[in-house]
Amino acid sequence: MSLVHALKSKRNQSETICRALRLYLAGEDEFSLANVRTRMLLAALQARTDVSNQLKAVITAELTSGSE
Repeated sequence: MSLVHALKSKRNQSETICRALRLYLAGEDEFSLANVRTRMLLAALQARTDVSNQLKAVITAELTSGSE
C-alpha cells in the first residue's frame, strides 16, 4: 500500500501527519505502542476477530463513555 493510500484511510489525516512530523523531528522515527493513544488501541482491539465478545463489550462501553 502506498503512503498516499495509507494516509487516505486515516480518520484524521492532519493529526496523523503532525504526530509523524513531531516524532521525526524529535528523532523518534521508530514505531512504539507507547506512543499510540489508549482509545486507538482499544478501537484496534475491538476490530480484531480474536477478541472475545465479553472483552469487546467492555471496550465498547469504554469507547462510548466519552472519557479520554
